[in-house]
Amino acid sequence: MSDNLILDGDEAIEGLMAKHLLEKGEISFFFWGQSYGFSFLELLFILPFYLILGVSDIAVKLGMLLMFAIGLYFLLKTAVVLLGEKKYGWAWMLLILFLVHPAFMEWSMKARGGYTTAFVLTNFLLYLFFANKNLSKFQFLFIGVLLVFLIQSQALFFVGMLPVLIWKLLESKSLRKSLYFIVGLTTASLLFLIIKLNISSYWTPEVLSLSNFQISNLTALPEKMLVALSGWYYLELPLEQSNSSYLFALLFFIGILLIPIYYIFTWIKEKKINWSVLALIVGTFLYCFMFLFLKQDSFRYLLPVSLYGSVALFYLFHLIPFKKWMYLFFAAIFLIGIKSAFSFSHNRIGDKKGFLAASKALQEEEIYHVFCYDPLQQWQLMFYSQERITCRYKTKTDRYLPFVKAVNLAYKDPNFQTAFFIGYTPTVLGENSEWRAVDSSFVYLPNPSKEVLDYYGFEFQ
Repeated sequence: MSDNLILDGDEAIEGLMAKHLLEKGEISFFFWGQSYGFSFLELLFILPFYLILGVSDIAVKLGMLLMFAIGLYFLLKTAVVLLGEKKYGWAWMLLILFLVHPAFMEWSMKARGGYTTAFVLTNFLLYLFFANKNLSKFQFLFIGVLLVFLIQSQALFFVGMLPVLIWKLLESKSLRKSLYFIVGLTTASLLFLIIKLNISSYWTPEVLSLSNFQISNLTALPEKMLVALSGWYYLELPLEQSNSSYLFALLFFIGILLIPIYYIFTWIKEKKINWSVLALIVGTFLYCFMFLFLKQDSFRYLLPVSLYGSVALFYLFHLIPFKKWMYLFFAAIFLIGIKSAFSFSHNRIGDKKGFLAASKALQEEEIYHVFCYDPLQQWQLMFYSQERITCRYKTKTDRYLPFVKAVNLAYKDPNFQTAFFIGYTPTVLGENSEWRAVDSSFVYLPNPSKEVLDYYGFEFQ
């Protein structure tokens, strides 16, 4: 964790959710303002670190890192099953390579509303599928329940799981086991329907849609995939990749492309279909098809490619006869990954010092209610002020309506001071002598007039 450690807006939301659970007993099953992104398990992992370290960004990151480590444990067990006990050392080596994979370098500690939960569930389900050649009916029941939790956490992780699931259901050749699976699926689905009855759906992006289809998406696939695999992006904004991250992503992408070629070669040679490998290959490449209908520059939705691609590569090494040159190859890849990790740690997105300085400046003026121009900075300012400052965005509704109502009430009450908060620009600062600059990062205007708020697009009931 470098000096550039900062929670982004979405992570700050989950940090606040965990804070509310700890201090108020307020249970949030889903990411605030959504009926998807099952996050409750992630909050439970953050809580112990809040108790030890206090409410802090490090506590949030450590909670996610612990949860991610559990996912890695099942990934290792899956690798051992795929490679066999004789190649146990290779399973560890492949796991270490996954640890330095730039796509998961930052995501291993990100609290983004269900992603880490989906990572753990995916690895656990893959282990169940591959470790048990003959799954029992109760295991299928359990799998049905877990798949619903996976879909509710982050549905796109299920895409790569679908061919593996179909393979195991067909392999079982049992109608009774399929029925038990359906019962588990249905029961868990009904449970979530009940949970969602009183949940707000403020945020409902159209991630996958036929309207997103463009033929140009096909030609853009390699470039976009390399950005996703390199991990160098922030939300929908691609960042300038380091050479090491780009090289790692390129080699990984080439490896994924070689998997079906090697599989076809082996199939022709042995005249036998390996259905488990085929399921993994199809699952990985389904994301290429999905990309055609994906909202552009949604790089994080391609995150499962790194996971399923790694598992497919695990299986590939089970088939390849061992060669001594592979030691050198893995050593080179590992060093590239380590270099990528160091380069990414110097990448700075956001200004933690600026938020801390703004929090201090506002409180010194006894300003505890703020109108934020940026939809993500409102959450960061609240988190880094330990929620001593309450913020709202421009829209009259938001992910967590009590915050909006609190700021509106304070604005109407002459006994409270409010402020308008925006990113630093010299132009804005020059408009009005009442603007206050904070650490060359932000500016704020104490007690903004209704005309100012209207000008910047703030809505009221």
